[in-house]
Amino acid sequence: MRPNRIFLSLDEVESYLPQIKSISSRLNVIHGTISMLSNVRINNGTQNFVIGLKKDYYKAQYDYHNCLEELSNLGCIIKHIHNGYIDFASFLDGRRIYYCWRIGESGIKYYHPTKINCDNRRKIEFARGLG
Repeated sequence: MRPNRIFLSLDEVESYLPQIKSISSRLNVIHGTISMLSNVRINNGTQNFVIGLKKDYYKAQYDYHNCLEELSNLGCIIKHIHNGYIDFASFLDGRRIYYCWRIGESGIKYYHPTKINCDNRRKIEFARGLG
């Protein structure tokens, strides 16, 4: 687990990325389970069957929130959970920024200023050249 800080360096964010990818993957599976269970309609089920489904649903909800907490403990700021955008507060050239990662990307390649959303993120290579 990371030190209890708000701002992370790019190296720190990248060192947490394997963990973040694993948690994000679990989160997607759990989200699918929750969606499936929330759409089940039972007209004539036994009480035990219905109770079992409810237990599965509430356990999935619990696991989902635990994953969100794990991501938060790693410094993640979840911007768009369904689009897979996760930010990390940092500084670049003396300015507050967010490093931005999207589920499926191989590494941290983008950032955006704090007042701009993920849709307008910029490549880090260009940012490192700023004075």
